[in-house]
Amino acid sequence: MKRKQVYDGFKDLSSPDDRRKHAEKLINEISEKTLEELKKVFAESLQFHIEGCVSDGDQLPEWVVNGEYEIEYEYTTSALLQKFDGILTRSALARVTGINGHRKPRHAQREKIISGFHKLAEEFQSVV
Repeated sequence: MKRKQVYDGFKDLSSPDDRRKHAEKLINEISEKTLEELKKVFAESLQFHIEGCVSDGDQLPEWVVNGEYEIEYEYTTSALLQKFDGILTRSALARVTGINGHRKPRHAQREKIISGFHKLAEEFQSVV
């Protein structure tokens, strides 16, 4: 898959405001269709940024330069529910989580949903 060139360099991004505007532009141009594609592009972009910082002489922690880190992603509750659309029915999700029909649940409801998913995972792991 050939990727389009989004930006030809970071040399004219000298101020924090310029960097912020550039980051917003890049975010608006992201068009990956799956979470896995998005994670891949994000990891590549982060590596590109680190390499640029190193070549500019910026001081970064050795563990960052050596890639000794793990990127963690946190789903919003609505994204988590959307991820399971088509895998589990809404009624099955309601039975597992105790929540029915909330697209933007409050924090307490989010905790119930996560707990329900953990219980479901335990059930799947118990199958031999």
